[in-house]
Amino acid sequence: MKIKWTKMAALGLSLALVVSAAACGKGSDAVSGSDAGQTIRDTGETFCRGVWAADDGDQRTGYYIFTDESNGACLNTGDGTGLGFTVETDKTEAVFHMGEADDNSKAHVRVSDNFKRVITWESPAYTENLTLMPTADPDKFEFYTAEDLADTALQYYGNLNGVYDLAADWRVNLDGNVELRLYREADGNKTVVADYLVDSLTGKGKDVNENMAVDFS
Repeated sequence: MKIKWTKMAALGLSLALVVSAAACGKGSDAVSGSDAGQTIRDTGETFCRGVWAADDGDQRTGYYIFTDESNGACLNTGDGTGLGFTVETDKTEAVFHMGEADDNSKAHVRVSDNFKRVITWESPAYTENLTLMPTADPDKFEFYTAEDLADTALQYYGNLNGVYDLAADWRVNLDGNVELRLYREADGNKTVVADYLVDSLTGKGKDVNENMAVDFS
């Protein structure tokens, strides 16, 4: 099942999620957005409208979907959980109101390159790298969670081989591809039976061991 950020409306945060076609600032660094035909420009402002992929330097951890520079929602790549938010910015400082209007999550924001930001959160202390996805429409963005892809992989393998007593491990790579490893566990030992690499945006990928295409969409 694909996860769409609009489901976050049920979380109860009263946000004015204003849909705006305006670009973030003015400048020549323009790229075409998908579907809507919009143009996204990044001239170094703290945040702008668009979908920002978040990672911890090792794995893609989530998405920040900004409907404008101050409003949006964040979603986890693993299970799709998330929160709506508003954010106040002052140059390199930001205060996010995550899920509740009285939540004040403070962070330092650094523009590391075009279409890239580094967020250093104050409490708990951790760092996220954000990359603006130039072809992702924040009004229509959706993806497959790693957990759903793992469930689909288990069902696919079971239907193909008649074996269902398996478990799965997963990781979401920086590029958004999900590595899925199916295994049987006995006496504390894991026997791997299948490896898949699947694009979390399309649900399509390959059986790594058999070098065959798979479609988990």
